[in-house]
Amino acid sequence: MEYNEDNELELHDYEVRDGEIIIPGGPTYLQCEDFWGRTDFTRIVIPDSVTNMDEYMFDGCTNLKNVVLSNSVDTIRTLTFRDCTSLESITIPPSVKRIDDYAFVGCTNLKRFFLPKTVEYVGIGLFAGCDNLTQIVVEEGSKNFDSRDNCNAIIHKDFEGIRCACKATTFPDSVMEIECYAYYKCTELKNLVIPHSLVRIGSKAFYGCTGLESITLPEKILYFEDWSLETCTSLKTIIVPKGRAQYYCDRFLPEDLHHLVIEQ
Repeated sequence: MEYNEDNELELHDYEVRDGEIIIPGGPTYLQCEDFWGRTDFTRIVIPDSVTNMDEYMFDGCTNLKNVVLSNSVDTIRTLTFRDCTSLESITIPPSVKRIDDYAFVGCTNLKRFFLPKTVEYVGIGLFAGCDNLTQIVVEEGSKNFDSRDNCNAIIHKDFEGIRCACKATTFPDSVMEIECYAYYKCTELKNLVIPHSLVRIGSKAFYGCTGLESITLPEKILYFEDWSLETCTSLKTIIVPKGRAQYYCDRFLPEDLHHLVIEQ
């Protein structure tokens, strides 16, 4: 952060021209206090001089539609684009190595997301509340992630697990885990069929999926953490194979959900 001679935070009143916010000069650091909550711009191109940006950078910039990041930024920090409800597209340069937790939470107008192969770390809850997201693509050649079989998810190769999902996610047969917060606040998810290859469901995997009406479970899942089905307030049926109701009720399901279990 920049401070004046009185040790007060120095703010910048960046000019807006034709909806685009103009960042003059060659700054290397952008602070969130200059941007968060502003609704007077729809587009921003961050100059290549910028190497570092704050958390909460564009938090609440509800009219921001298009972002082109600096080719020098290596991290998209926590909650950078929270509640950018008009955001339609973002260009992530190959300089980015890390995307932190909840970076795009509440971006309700985001429809497509492309993850460059250079990204080495993806945080949890990346797309929480991104109700219109239907396409997730990982660039081929990524060391840690892929989106095999056009599954519309970010799959963590090390764990064969779905790291981040959306309402259009499908399960490749090779997937063994739904990682923690994978479907966090995916409110448009209606029905989910979990494949037989799956052995683990992580903590709060379905937290806040308030539109989820039915979930179909396989013969056996070995490891459940607190998967938070009790927060899925529209849930009507939990479908399990014949003879497996007791297995799931005894081990994994909260008692107040037992009446939703149906054997098929």
